[in-house]
Amino acid sequence: MLWVAAFVLTNILLDLAPGSAVERVVSEGMSKGWLGAQPAILGILLADLVWCFLAISALFTTMVTMPLLLYGAKWFGLTCLLVLLARSLHVAIVGRGVHEVPPPPSPHVLRSVLRGFELQTSRPAALIFFVAVLSVFTGSREGWEDRLVEFGFFAVALEWPLFTLYALAAATAGRGMARRGDKTVGE
Repeated sequence: MLWVAAFVLTNILLDLAPGSAVERVVSEGMSKGWLGAQPAILGILLADLVWCFLAISALFTTMVTMPLLLYGAKWFGLTCLLVLLARSLHVAIVGRGVHEVPPPPSPHVLRSVLRGFELQTSRPAALIFFVAVLSVFTGSREGWEDRLVEFGFFAVALEWPLFTLYALAAATAGRGMARRGDKTVGE
């Protein structure tokens, strides 16, 4: 049970780290509201499902064909997680500066889903994230196959409420910055 709690906490901390997906969600949230950001979030989650499937396939193949190689992958994964955590803490404390993210050009839902999918599939770091997290937390004990799939899909599912909170905060900030008679951030 401790492994599950550590897995959830690690995922939340890494999902809260600002990155290109968070910038897209915040941009869409400010311009379209939290509900209008849901298609972009869906696109990001679909891309993460693809990366998760690739990571599960690679880890399963490695465990079945060369189990000793998986132990090396676990240590590499743990190192990657520590580097990601250090980078996230550095960005949270020091900041990356303000990046202007242009609002999405079209209100079409499908276009927003495709842009979120395209954004997330262009980041192979997501594959490293899934390989690192899954190799560290699933272990090689009895039932590792089930944990590999369950943890992988749970990691993707955990992103939806976090991204929705980002979109809600951005929508609230966008409305709060608008003055009476002025245009809102998205206009």
